[in-house]
Amino acid sequence: MSLPPEAIQYQKEHIKDNLQPNLYAASFICLPAAFIFVGLRFYARRLTPGGLGKDDLAILFALLFTSSFVATCVWVTVLGMGRQQILMDPANWVTYVKYQVTLAAEILYNPAIFFTKLSILLLYRRIFPSKTFNRILWGVGTFILAYTITSSTVNLLQCIPIAANWDPKLAATARCVDFGSELIALSTINAVTDLILLVLPMPKLWGLHVSFNKKIQLMAMFALGTATVVVSIIRANYVSSVSFTNGTWNNAFGAVWSIVETCLAIVCACLPTLKPLYERAFGKGGSDTKGSSAGRLIYPLSGPTDGSGDGFKMKTLGSKSADASYPGKSSVAESIYTEDSGPHPFTRLRDDV
Repeated sequence: MSLPPEAIQYQKEHIKDNLQPNLYAASFICLPAAFIFVGLRFYARRLTPGGLGKDDLAILFALLFTSSFVATCVWVTVLGMGRQQILMDPANWVTYVKYQVTLAAEILYNPAIFFTKLSILLLYRRIFPSKTFNRILWGVGTFILAYTITSSTVNLLQCIPIAANWDPKLAATARCVDFGSELIALSTINAVTDLILLVLPMPKLWGLHVSFNKKIQLMAMFALGTATVVVSIIRANYVSSVSFTNGTWNNAFGAVWSIVETCLAIVCACLPTLKPLYERAFGKGGSDTKGSSAGRLIYPLSGPTDGSGDGFKMKTLGSKSADASYPGKSSVAESIYTEDSGPHPFTRLRDDV
């Protein structure tokens, strides 16, 4: 844990700097929020016909890794992260580096982010069952998986041997990458994938056959994911500036924003699934039918098209009678409803989301 004289002098001059309260606040506020929103997500699934899906399983894995990541950050804070390094008990140094650098940064953080993004992709697949769109989702998912594996591997092997991270004797002869440049590159890719996930559903949402206000509401709900982009950029700034001049205090900035990012990502991934709870609490706001979870559309099952007779019998997409008469539902136009102004195709938004 030897430090150059200039670093020791700097830390003495800033001996009162302390980010431990920030670390504890981020941990004990953000993680419970993630648990609450995942719980609300699962409760909302009980109110929809489709029930649980693969996207819900993925968010559980994300919550598991995020909880482990936050718990590790709390533990290394107890060991001394957040205060100047010269204040740390030398006996805790090796344990601190092993937990902070190896366990938290490489083994837990990346899977936490990956499973959250996977949950979002699976949710998109569930909402928009289009073959072309699914191919795009597969492509994005494959890229995110490759990035996650690469990022974890590069971070874990930033110094060879790995023990050089905490053993000064090995550090003298170890082969290490430019850690700052590596983090900037990887964090930039992470923020770009967040932006891609934000943009992906927008054309689909804009093409829905619902009112303009409904489109704006849905797009705004999905657009809340931009918060994770902002946090990713902030985190990249602080993590890439880690140096021994500020010691563990500087490193704590990256940890704070990493905690916020992982937890906030889970919250954002859950928001689009909570519409049934919103409807139950505030009313359906013009929804067409009882039990609607996504502004379900209606279409005719029978009746003449010339206006004679008793008129059309309208059924809700996703209802048993409608599904029995119209098997093989997809996101393309399912029927033509003819009225005086001419034919109007209806596009179906999956009922179980």
